[in-house]
Amino acid sequence: MTVPVGRPHVDDGGAAPRTAAFLVLDRTLISGSSLSLLFRDLRDRDVYSIGEALTRTARHVAEVFFGGREQQSARLRRETMAAVTGLRSADLEDWSRRLATQEVLPRVYPDVARIIATHRAAGDLVYLVTASPIELARPVAAALELDGAIGTRAETDGNGYFTGRLPDGLMHGPVSLAAVRVLAAEQGIGLERSHAYSDSYDDRDLLAAVGHPHAVNPEPRLLEGAVRRGWAVHELRPARRQLLVGVPPVVPVGGLISCGIAIGLSLGRRRRQ
Repeated sequence: MTVPVGRPHVDDGGAAPRTAAFLVLDRTLISGSSLSLLFRDLRDRDVYSIGEALTRTARHVAEVFFGGREQQSARLRRETMAAVTGLRSADLEDWSRRLATQEVLPRVYPDVARIIATHRAAGDLVYLVTASPIELARPVAAALELDGAIGTRAETDGNGYFTGRLPDGLMHGPVSLAAVRVLAAEQGIGLERSHAYSDSYDDRDLLAAVGHPHAVNPEPRLLEGAVRRGWAVHELRPARRQLLVGVPPVVPVGGLISCGIAIGLSLGRRRRQ
């Protein structure tokens, strides 16, 4: 579920737990959906027809604008794996390297890029968490110089070809939280001093598991829960920034994020001291 792509963890013999940041990919790290980008790339490679691509895109639009995102996202991801059945895992990862640099990176929110830089400057580990295929997650994490990626793993046969099955299920909800806990144990990470960033109500358990949860571009249910529980809320979509709960419209959202992350990191350092 997790593949390190950056600095390895070094056992320092009983030192304090490390701090990490876990960032969800779609609509949190980047605007839009990485799967839509993957669909388009597979269509251009004649993996499936334009008609199938349009159908999937229409479903994604309905998911974003008319609700039911978790259920429809699950179906969309299963359709993605069905589309690549019979392809080689190595080929998908090769294609994803180009996709990561040319399509995904330009969609990274500048404020989130600054958050990543702030965590790295503080010496924190930074991981990507996504329900998209690990073959896409790894190149994106590598392009951003993150420490690793957690993504959905599809079954392959003895020759490396996708069978179309997801033996561990989709990397979201309780599955992603379990993967983060395993990673934390392996890398000596203290979740109580770590950060998590997500837009989705489906990730509420992951957000609740860390000491510093951040709701980024939150969907309505996550926004409601974040306000109720006193979590940080960050709205990066320009058309909706003025709707940020409890924030005077004269205060720039980017500044709020910078202040919020600085406060969170300061609190983390105080706890370590």
